[in-house]
Amino acid sequence: MKKIVRKRGVRPHKSNPLLVLVQIFVLLAITATGLIIVWALKSSRSEKDSEDEFPSYLRASPEKLDFHSVRYGIEVVGRIKITNTGENEILISSIDSSNSAEFITGKLTSDRLGPGESASVNVRFRPIGPGKTNCTLTVKSSDLGPKDLTVECVGIGLMPSIEVKPGSLDFGNEQRDGVQVPRVIAVVNRGTQALTISRARVNSESFSIYNFQPNTLLKPNQATKLKIVFHPSLIGSNDAVLIFFSNDPRCPQKRVPLYASFKEIARTGAGGRQSMKELEQAKMHLTSAYMKIYSSATSPIKRRDLRKQGMQEFSQWWPVYEQANEALKKKNPSLVDTDFYVENNMLKKR
Repeated sequence: MKKIVRKRGVRPHKSNPLLVLVQIFVLLAITATGLIIVWALKSSRSEKDSEDEFPSYLRASPEKLDFHSVRYGIEVVGRIKITNTGENEILISSIDSSNSAEFITGKLTSDRLGPGESASVNVRFRPIGPGKTNCTLTVKSSDLGPKDLTVECVGIGLMPSIEVKPGSLDFGNEQRDGVQVPRVIAVVNRGTQALTISRARVNSESFSIYNFQPNTLLKPNQATKLKIVFHPSLIGSNDAVLIFFSNDPRCPQKRVPLYASFKEIARTGAGGRQSMKELEQAKMHLTSAYMKIYSSATSPIKRRDLRKQGMQEFSQWWPVYEQANEALKKKNPSLVDTDFYVENNMLKKR
């Protein structure tokens, strides 16, 4: 029988579960990272192989067409050459412009390009506004490349451009006689060339323009301020239009609406006020007479009585109305109540 001898100081080894879990997690993380790297390398290689398999063979010269600065109303023509650098025939179906209002493409000299062959197309630049503008020409073809051939076109439009701030002026409803109501308006050149404002005028005597000099010259982004004064000349609406004449080719006559009205008597004096008061009073009675004469009462007797009363009232106030209207005509012909006069004068003749 063998005798078991134990060594002193040596104990059996026990594993730590937490340490084992950490080791397993690290191992899994390293494996996942490796798989991701391998997948990324394969993807990039497949994309590169795809590009190498179907490269683009169409080339444009120049790759960017710059028309530089062109004045409004002038058309400049540029040319683009398209070449087939491959070994197979390429068919070009269309050339599209992203800004066909300013960059117009012509007809391609040939839409079928054999190996090494070239075709050209004219591009016309006609600016419709001031400042920088651009477009992208896209060549649609049978080229098997991953992207369509594109050419960038750029240009600068040269022209003055008038802007008026605000776009309209409202002077409100004035009630005082002889008053002057000022407003300020700014004229700005938003273009890329000098703006010349030859003259400015208002189609009404109720407004005046101050601080304006004929043939005012404004550089790009330069502005001038004018004062517009409303001095009522008519009772009621005094609306008008302020017009600026300039060398802006798109807007040679810039129109600015002016809104204003006047409630009281303008430029008539004390006698005019009295005549206007009598005129309004007579109009009120004449309107009442008109309604009585043409009454729609159901009773024939009632209609007869109303007509009689209306004719008496009309006969009493018509001379007052005529006299007041004649007095106003001498003071200010624009204050004559023409429409009301014609309507009731016809009634008088009846």
